[in-house]
Amino acid sequence: MKNLLRKKSIFYWVILAFAYAYSLNAQTWEKIEMHFPQSDTLLSNSTISFANKNTGWIFTTGNTDNNIPPANYSTKILKTVDGGNSWILQKHVGNFFDIFSIHVLDSLHCWAIDGTGNLIFTSNGGADWDTSFIPGEKGDYFTSLFFFNLHNGIAFSSYRWLTTDGGHSWLKGDDSTSVFPSPTDVFFSSGKLGWMVSEMNSYSTDAGYIAHTTDGGKTWNYQDSLALKMMAVDFIDSLRGFAVGTNWNNSTGFIYSTTNSGKSWGHRQFINSKAFLDIGFIDAKNGWITNETKLLKTTDSGETWEIQLEGLQTELRKLIILKKDKIAYAFGDQHFQLPFILLCADLSDLTQVDRSEENITKEFYLTQNFPNPFNPYTEISYRLPINSFVRLVIYDVLGREVAELVNEIKVRGQYKVQWNAHKFTSGVYFYQLKVGAFNEVKKMLLLK
Repeated sequence: MKNLLRKKSIFYWVILAFAYAYSLNAQTWEKIEMHFPQSDTLLSNSTISFANKNTGWIFTTGNTDNNIPPANYSTKILKTVDGGNSWILQKHVGNFFDIFSIHVLDSLHCWAIDGTGNLIFTSNGGADWDTSFIPGEKGDYFTSLFFFNLHNGIAFSSYRWLTTDGGHSWLKGDDSTSVFPSPTDVFFSSGKLGWMVSEMNSYSTDAGYIAHTTDGGKTWNYQDSLALKMMAVDFIDSLRGFAVGTNWNNSTGFIYSTTNSGKSWGHRQFINSKAFLDIGFIDAKNGWITNETKLLKTTDSGETWEIQLEGLQTELRKLIILKKDKIAYAFGDQHFQLPFILLCADLSDLTQVDRSEENITKEFYLTQNFPNPFNPYTEISYRLPINSFVRLVIYDVLGREVAELVNEIKVRGQYKVQWNAHKFTSGVYFYQLKVGAFNEVKKMLLLK
């Protein structure tokens, strides 16, 4: 009997220890009850951002009555200082259309822009607000805004607009053309490196675009995509990044990934997953994707994703991850008359999976491409135990080099590279990975 009780006790503590360990890596998202003054209920379209775990703003815009004339449109600015529980009205302005983008630099500085180029901003936490206007071009529509510091910022329509005085005046960028329709999301990892994605392009193809800048947004390199609508982009560091999108009827989710600063992207699709709307990472391993009804999480740098929260009766259109405060917010606005929701997760106990030397790859490795046979896309994976100069090349059966996929220095880790062989004929091809003294070749088959 004593042995039985002892076994039960040991079993109990093992289960308890497992549950505790699991809880460290499976952050709980809690719903925040948002309280507004009776006279300041939100209008139909809202955009949210936080400066820190306590301070945030909501810009909500819509018709003040049921009439159609644009003159009835107005914007309410509400602020929270307790992490989203209670909100106070800071300003009510007319003649603003839907606010599409907010940029919060800190608890004092916040900018917001509507679709027509109206800009409103504060430098004292919202006690006072200034306004300006970007005249734009005919038919122009503004969707994104980013500030590098108190003075220098960039606004996005089909063109790029730059300010050096905190948003009071704006000039169109020298390289601005209509090649890049208004982006849906913009991300800068530094004052120079940046990326933007959009749900449309100017080349009349079936997809949106991804674009990359190395000079602070002055010039951009265009890349096509397979997802019809690219929704969001985020980078772990200067090399590794992710973007998400969806198809024309929002039934399939697309995840794009890059390990070379966005020069090339691999992709995966999740059939019948519904639209992927936003993505963000707290560190090199842990990230989240918001969905129409779900929240997905990865703990292995995007290699695998699992559902962390589902059954939501709204669309989580905005994900905010505050790395300094180790806290995250997910917001669903009243899109298509769905209810508002604000979720919060404490990430302070999050543990990275790869902190120990045991999890660092010990040898070079090249995988078999997948799928194989393929048409026309296939993905090749490899891993590096140390920082190395890498060359990954494709050859035909005659030994001629037909494509160079990688030719640069890479930090240690695991990588995936996609090859698009739509220009090549059916047949056997070889791919070779050369890293110092390591040299490996594998065969693959293209079938059209």
